[in-house]
This record gives sequence, structure tokens and C-alpha cells, in this order.
Amino acid sequence: MAVSGTDFGEAAKNYGTFRAGLVDEALHWLDKAVEYGSYEVTYIAFWPHLDALRDDSRYENLLRRVYGERAQEIRRLGNSGPGRDR
Repeated sequence: MAVSGTDFGEAAKNYGTFRAGLVDEALHWLDKAVEYGSYEVTYIAFWPHLDALRDDSRYENLLRRVYGERAQEIRRLGNSGPGRDR
């Protein structure tokens, strides 16, 4: 997948939407999005299409990088959204 500019957040969302088999690829693009300060990563705890990533320690690390001290609190909020039983 070619990514232009700093649209890494969109790339990560697209990879996360596919299937759990692309976890490494999705986490790669999420990492790039965080690294380059994409505003879209502000919502990663709430994107339901990233559910396949949520149990991965690299995803937890990304949450800490995005949300800082509030990462666990925000993760709980994200997990309690509509249609979620986590």
C-alpha cells in the first residue's frame, strides 16, 4: 500500500479493517501515524475496526504514546462503546 504525505492513520485503519492476519501491517502504520503526529490517532481507542489489535502489547504501547497517563482509562472507555462486550 502506498501512503502519501502523513496519511498513516488512514492506512492503519484500512489494514485494521481487513482481518487479524494483517496485525503486523496495521501496527506498523499506526506506529508511523503516531510518529508523524497524525491527528487521526487520537481516536485509536475507539475505532471498532482495530479490535483485532487490542490484545497486542504493541497496541498497548501505542495507546500509552497517544494518551499518556490516561491510556488505561481511555482504553476502558473505548472498550465499553456500543456493541462491545470487552
